[in-house]
This record gives sequence, C-alpha cells and structure tokens, in this order.
Amino acid sequence: MKKLIGFFALILLLAGCKTSQVSVPVEPESYVQLYETQGVNISAKNNYYVYENDSIKIIYDFWSDKGKIRFSVYNKTNKPLYINWLKSTCILNSSSTAYASGTTATACDQPKIGFIPPKAYISKIGPDMTTRHFSDWGTDYTKSTEPRHDNAKITTSISSKQFTKENSPITFRNYLSFSFRDDLSSEFVVDNECFVKKISVMDTRHFWDGATQTSQGTTRFEKPSDFYVKVR
Repeated sequence: MKKLIGFFALILLLAGCKTSQVSVPVEPESYVQLYETQGVNISAKNNYYVYENDSIKIIYDFWSDKGKIRFSVYNKTNKPLYINWLKSTCILNSSSTAYASGTTATACDQPKIGFIPPKAYISKIGPDMTTRHFSDWGTDYTKSTEPRHDNAKITTSISSKQFTKENSPITFRNYLSFSFRDDLSSEFVVDNECFVKKISVMDTRHFWDGATQTSQGTTRFEKPSDFYVKVR
C-alpha cells in the first residue's frame, strides 16, 4: 500500500447478468467492497484527482479502508498564499464539516488560517468517506465470474452496482477558501466534487495479492481515486 510520503512526493513532480437476489450478493468467508469514484470538476492524472489553475494545484488520495480524505495544496506562485480554514469545509452527502471552528481548532488541531509559502505545499488529512459497508443492493446489480486471483483453478464471483451522481450513496465536495492577502480580503474559492460511481464486492482472497486470514498484501485494484471497505 502506498505510503503517505509517496503521495506527497507526487506534488513535486508535478461487468454480467441480473439477479433477483435482494441481500448482499456475495458473502464468502471474508470479503471486501471496492468503491470507484468519478470526478465532477477535477481531472484524473495517473489515477490521482488533480485540480489546477494558474495559482494552485490540489492533489487528492482516497485509497484506504473506508476512504480517508487526504489532499495537498501546492502554491505555484511567488507570493504567500493563505487558506481560511474557517470558511473551508468537507461536505459528505450534503453534510458539512468545517476544518476549523470559530473558537477552537478541530480534532486535527487545524489552525484557523493556513499559510503556504511560495513554491511549497501543505497537506491535510480529513475524515473517512464512509463509516460502514454498502448494503442497499436491491436487484439492479450485475454478477461476473473470474478465476480467483490467488488460485486460478478456483472461480469466484464479483457483484457490482453502478451509480450516477444523482443516486450515488456517497458524494464528496471539498470547499476551500484562499487569499493572497494576510487579512484574507479578495478571497477566492475552489469547490472540488466527486461521487461513488460503482461498488463491487468480492472475496478477500481475490482482492488482496497474497492475502491470508491474518494479513493482507498489495492489491492490483489500488488507485488513489478509489477506496475500499473491509467487511469481514
């Protein structure tokens, strides 16, 4: 699994038939749900979500169990850049969580004002994308069969469900307020957005490379734009 240091270093370099089953479609002894996302107003570059204009570059990395929201902001200019954390917020399914409150810092000890020197970046770790696995499968999912990754002589089922922005179980916005003035006048806003477009459920042994009952390896499914949930 990629380390955070690998994520931050990048800144500087800048589907099956229907079934009538209504419960969770695949329940092996141990299984994982893979969440694939779709950017709305951010671009995908090398599987990272990237927002960029003349002044800043923002890079996102969600890959983790339950989708940890991580992002870094790079100041492309030769002027100091300020982030007003009081007016910056993470919005999950329309529920807004400010990065700082009006009186005290958040649990992450976030100051009210962030400062980014010229040609430098700061990084932020926010909340998880979700706190539980997806269970509302209904009947409109597809199922496919593949050779199991750890043992090609054994077949395994992968069940998947597609979503649009309108019916996605998880939508995410990152609303950030910036200024090049230390008094925070002349602020400008970046509002990045994405949503979960597909959820797939599969045997843990198919998901992880070299997984056992007590440990997990790397996985070919890994992408910074996606995340996963270990169900059991």
